[in-house]
Formats: sequence, structure tokens, C-alpha cells
Amino acid sequence: MASEAPPMRVTGAYAPSSEARARWLDECSERLAESGSAGRYDRLDRRQRREGRARDRAHARASCKRYYDSYYDYYFRHYRAWQPGAQSTS
Repeated sequence: MASEAPPMRVTGAYAPSSEARARWLDECSERLAESGSAGRYDRLDRRQRREGRARDRAHARASCKRYYDSYYDYYFRHYRAWQPGAQSTS
């Protein structure tokens, strides 16, 4: 299971703030949840619609977290490998 703390604590590298991460996750999950549930819950009662939308939002948020954290994990692994002095001279 992925940790809540983003893998962004690399000295000397670009690290977006936790507020920027939270804003991005909110926007991403809202858009993803809305795009996936259009018309899907029309024939259900109010409680079922609410539960379905809550599941969609939770799934969207988890997907956005995985995307965001894996992007920065990839970025920092390659950033560290590219840094001057980290490469061997042949």
C-alpha cells in the first residue's frame, strides 16, 4: 500500500508543496469522478446515487494519488541518476 506522504523529499530537486499536491488531487479526483458517472445512476434512488458517487470519488482520488506519486517517484529516480558526479567516467 502506498504511503500518504508523497515521495518528494529530495535535496536540491524540485519538490511541489503539500498544498499544491492537495489542490491537484482535489481537482483531478473531482474531474475524474464526474466524467465517469455521467448518467450511470439515473435510475437509482437517492441513497444509491449518493453511495455510487461516493465510491466513484474514492476510486478517482486513489487513482489520482497513484498517478501523482508515481510521476514524482519516476522523476526523482531519474533526476538522481542524472545529477553531475553520479555518473561514472570511463
